[in-house]
Amino acid sequence: MRTAYARRCARVPVATCSRRSHSVVSVFFLLWCLAAQIRKPALKHQQAKKRKQQQEQQATRIKGDMSRSKETARSKRTITSKKSKKAPKAPGAATGVKHAQRRWRPGTVALREIRQFQRSTDLLLQKAPFQRLVREVSGAQKEGLRFQSSAILAAQEATESYVVSLLADTNRACIHSGRVTIQPKDIHLALCLRGERA
Repeated sequence: MRTAYARRCARVPVATCSRRSHSVVSVFFLLWCLAAQIRKPALKHQQAKKRKQQQEQQATRIKGDMSRSKETARSKRTITSKKSKKAPKAPGAATGVKHAQRRWRPGTVALREIRQFQRSTDLLLQKAPFQRLVREVSGAQKEGLRFQSSAILAAQEATESYVVSLLADTNRACIHSGRVTIQPKDIHLALCLRGERA
């Protein structure tokens, strides 16, 4: 007897490709199959819940036409008991005191941010303040200069690239001196080694 995964694999045509891309495709296909298996019980649960709600709505419509009975009174009692179960048990919850947020260990969030920023290629400086700064500096040199939007974006890319490389050199100088925190003297050393400052 074949499993559902094997049946799905038999249906999917495999194109001729290199071994590495084939393994990547098979990994993604496996993940897709697992996601489908996980979603199935959730869908069945949602469908059953929907059916139950529809049956309750039909029952209330029928009961609405009839006179009041014990069954409706019993349902009210169950509703009140459900509300009492949801009542806050903790003394701080009744006054509206929030729980303390999850506290990560020192350095965990920093490493996560490093990974996130190294992965992304987005600009980190906001465009409008950078544009104002460029126009202010260029206006001090010569009045009436105009810039294309692509020129300002290129200047921003170059600026961010320069700052990132300078800070990387600064970090190397800091690590070389046996510290973790960068200091102004590390920036001066990095600039001197680059030949940008005497």
